[in-house]
Amino acid sequence: MYFDVLCHVFLKPPEHLMLRDIWNIGPGELSDEGSRALEIIDSGKLKDIDLRNVAVWTSFAIQEFQDLQAMPLPKSGKFFNVNYMFFESLSALRESILTGLNGQLHASFAVLRSSCELLTFHYWWKDHLQFADSYDPFYDWLFGSQKGPRFSKVIDDTFRKIDLPPLCTNKETFLSVYGKLCSYAHKPLITEAITTMRGGNIPVVSHELLYFWLDLLERAQRAMLDLAICRSPQALFPVDLNRKFGFNPPIGVLFDKYSFISVERALGPEALNSYRAHFQCRTPPRDILDWYESQPDITAEQILASWSDETPLGNEDLPFDERVSGGNALLKAKVRASQRAFAYMHDSPSIEGPAASSLGQR
Repeated sequence: MYFDVLCHVFLKPPEHLMLRDIWNIGPGELSDEGSRALEIIDSGKLKDIDLRNVAVWTSFAIQEFQDLQAMPLPKSGKFFNVNYMFFESLSALRESILTGLNGQLHASFAVLRSSCELLTFHYWWKDHLQFADSYDPFYDWLFGSQKGPRFSKVIDDTFRKIDLPPLCTNKETFLSVYGKLCSYAHKPLITEAITTMRGGNIPVVSHELLYFWLDLLERAQRAMLDLAICRSPQALFPVDLNRKFGFNPPIGVLFDKYSFISVERALGPEALNSYRAHFQCRTPPRDILDWYESQPDITAEQILASWSDETPLGNEDLPFDERVSGGNALLKAKVRASQRAFAYMHDSPSIEGPAASSLGQR
């Protein structure tokens, strides 16, 4: 199975991040109207440039949580597909953006609702499987042999267990955004109908309608990002993985400075400072960060010597930081591709007997 994995590693934030680039949108995926809509967004011509910037950075930040998807091992049974819903949520989010750009806003919001559901279910199941000896209940639900909980119960469970910082999306806000998306999966009010807002059934690029779509997309994405942060608050405290582990970092445990850039830009300084103050002394992430700090530092020479990929690191004429960032980009792309392949593997292997450790955890 082929996966198109996009991996940006910035040494510093770009002044203008392009929606086309972060979702790797090809020209064949957009209609003429879609290309014009994307040009309006990526050129910054939308009436609210702040909304545009936050929506694009938040879209990017959600993707970066691929790097915090560990694969814990049960004592027995299958486990490779445990992150399937996270990657399916990303796929649905990308599809929602493509259909929205192409002017199919009703379809876009319906798929965006699915993306929210998939991400919420992902974290709900990860919580329920955290100390499980077997993932059989998850697989029974995944393959349809057993019914799962109602989504209303999943929402209740999720917000009862997560530790919400000030300014974070709470249950009421989540339900408000989700309810708006549900209108387009069921019955929008006449005043909510896309045809009504467009003023007819002819597909045209409307700045007002594009703004309406981007606003609801940003609100839904923010709810998804906040959920991901609350379940993996170490994302708020980036570390220099190379300084401790070279090019052999633990998978799915820590956030590096490259992934943090998008989270920082998506949240903005006020929310970021609030979230960090809230989680600073809590566990997690304190236990994970303390473990990181307990590891010995290694030298620049040891970092470069730790490169073991079959593709040579090369670029000997470049500064150390640029060589390291290039290597990190290559390794991130390969790890993310492997994670996706595992998630979608139909006949995944099983563990027979006790598991002594976990893939992607210390």
